[in-house]
Amino acid sequence: MFEWFEFPFMVQALVACSVMGIVLAYFGIHVIGRGIVFVDLALGQISSMGVAYAAYSGRDPLLWSMIFTLIGAVLFSGLRVRDVRLRLEAIIGIFYAGSSAVTVLLIAKTPHGEADIQDVLFGNVLAIDSSELRLMLLVFGVVAFVNVLLRKRFFALTYRKGAGEELALQDHAMNLLFYLLLALAIVFAIRAGGVIPVFAYLIIPPVAAVFLARGTGAVVALTLGVAVVSSFVGLHLSFAYDLPAGPSIVGVLALVAVLAVAVGKLLRLIGRHRRRKATALVLLGLLALAPSRAAAARDGVPRPSDELAELRAIVLQASERIEALEAELEELAKSQGEPAPPAPAATGLRLIDISLGGLFSAGASSARESELRILEFGAHDPKNRGFTVQNLELAMSGAVDPYLRGDAFLIFQIDEEGESFVELEEAFFTTLSLPAGLQVKAGTFFSPFGRLNPQHPHSWDFIDQPVVNSRLLGPDGLRGPGMQLNWLLPTPFFAEFTLDVQNSQGETAFSFRSEPGEEFAGRELLERDVRTARDLLFLGRLSSSFDLTDSFTVLTGLSHVTGPNATGPDARTDITGIDFYGKWKPLRNQRGWPFFAVQAEAMMRDYQAAAQVTEDGTLLPAEVLRDWGTYLQGTWGFKPRWVAGLRVDWADGNGDNKTDPLRDRRLRISPNASFYPTEFSKFRLQYNWDRADHLERDQSSLFLQFEFRYGAHGGHKF
Repeated sequence: MFEWFEFPFMVQALVACSVMGIVLAYFGIHVIGRGIVFVDLALGQISSMGVAYAAYSGRDPLLWSMIFTLIGAVLFSGLRVRDVRLRLEAIIGIFYAGSSAVTVLLIAKTPHGEADIQDVLFGNVLAIDSSELRLMLLVFGVVAFVNVLLRKRFFALTYRKGAGEELALQDHAMNLLFYLLLALAIVFAIRAGGVIPVFAYLIIPPVAAVFLARGTGAVVALTLGVAVVSSFVGLHLSFAYDLPAGPSIVGVLALVAVLAVAVGKLLRLIGRHRRRKATALVLLGLLALAPSRAAAARDGVPRPSDELAELRAIVLQASERIEALEAELEELAKSQGEPAPPAPAATGLRLIDISLGGLFSAGASSARESELRILEFGAHDPKNRGFTVQNLELAMSGAVDPYLRGDAFLIFQIDEEGESFVELEEAFFTTLSLPAGLQVKAGTFFSPFGRLNPQHPHSWDFIDQPVVNSRLLGPDGLRGPGMQLNWLLPTPFFAEFTLDVQNSQGETAFSFRSEPGEEFAGRELLERDVRTARDLLFLGRLSSSFDLTDSFTVLTGLSHVTGPNATGPDARTDITGIDFYGKWKPLRNQRGWPFFAVQAEAMMRDYQAAAQVTEDGTLLPAEVLRDWGTYLQGTWGFKPRWVAGLRVDWADGNGDNKTDPLRDRRLRISPNASFYPTEFSKFRLQYNWDRADHLERDQSSLFLQFEFRYGAHGGHKF
């Protein structure tokens, strides 16, 4: 359905339109609130006048577009109309008309002037190159950061301007800053999108949101959602039907406005449904516009799937030819009375792959070290203000014989007190030749719960593990001695069912029997023996994978684990999780770049806490402590060796948990950037912003991580 993901210029256009739409639509909320709708259109036309002047005089278009627009922003920020017979919009309209006329006159005097008018009005987002995109993302990132930082003051100013209040002297400076940021965003948006799409992004999404929502937060969320979805649908229609990209996006935005007005009026008439349900209706209407997969196969545009089919046919023919030559060689050897050459040995048979890898980090944080070690609760997280040895791993793997494979991983760490220790992280064998799609694993290993838990820290996309994993599965992850049965289901797509049985005690079984003497939610963990099979951990997982297109693959999974906990003789814990992973990588790529991947997990834990009496005589009643959380992360390999990422974590629990740092409400936002000099090393810079109920104030942390690895290390799962 979305074959256009395979064309890099379309992906770059989608990124540009989405970012442009988010920033401009956010500004549009203030523009609508202040009642200055024509300001953005006038600034856009003034920016175009700067481009036209640069083309006429042979000067730098970016520089003169910025000069013209900033001058206009300064004029508009200080513009006042005191005559009651006049409106501010009328004065702004004069600027718009005058700059439009000058733009057309200047373009008419330049070579190919008439053809350039289309680009000025609608831009050419499909022609944006990677360098222009990077500059645009940098500028919009700075503009967005300042808006987030000053969001309360900007909204307060918008409310006062909308109410017609007079501004104090210090407010005029903030008003000027707002106009300058708006002008800066418009300058770079005009270069890619043109005047009319910029105006549409500024006005239509917030207007649609106002018709469908009331609260400021809901209006902002709906505005940004409309901008992104409309960009996606508009580009899809442009590719499928060979239409200009700018007018296609504007047309979709206009349709969204019509739908929003209709839905808003319908809800007012009915009066029984909540306004936020209109969001789903609008998005469903947008998705209904997407044409069928067949529309993407346009005349004259080669489809990568066709080329892939040709390559597969060539490989198949070559394979058949090789088999025929081997048969001829064997017959020739027999005719000469010589023994046939022996079959090649199985790859890696009786050979051991050994590798050593190290993860080290340096960190700074506004939190004290005692607070930081709670915020970074994972055993391999950076826990110090200073340097941390996160992980030093010795990995050994190889074929035992034709039937079994063995793997072992030894870990060296230095804890926060400076003590060194070595532990066995995993050691297990895996069968290689069972029938009916079956495979058995036995030893000590990570439980196959979700996507991140079975992964070693060096394969994570971020420096630390998500908050929900640390809270529900423990700082060391869920692992231990046991056995595992995997069944590859006989389906036309990949589907696998896993049944896992492991021990339920120790620090690696955090939510279960754990370690006696420790505490959980104020209750002491007791000694609890294994009496029956119910005192072991039982885990079931169903996972599947399929290709949406030749270049976009999706993996999904559902996991559930149950076992005893140590607050009482019959207390139990159940954890359920769902996970998703999707990755886009074009068929034509450079060592795996570019790519875009999105990953998410959601988990919920029911911890049946038994009744206990504390040392001070307080009775803690029996209750079910329910905790839940999720994370959503995206990684973008925008050029070879460079990857940018963003992760959002959220976790919470029921009951009175505000003082419990392991059950209170948590929010973390983590942007990062990674550089891979080679496949054996990486540098990663990550910023964490943490908000938690147990903290007196929000905390910020900055970490720099370095990894090296040498030797033969086995491949990671997709």
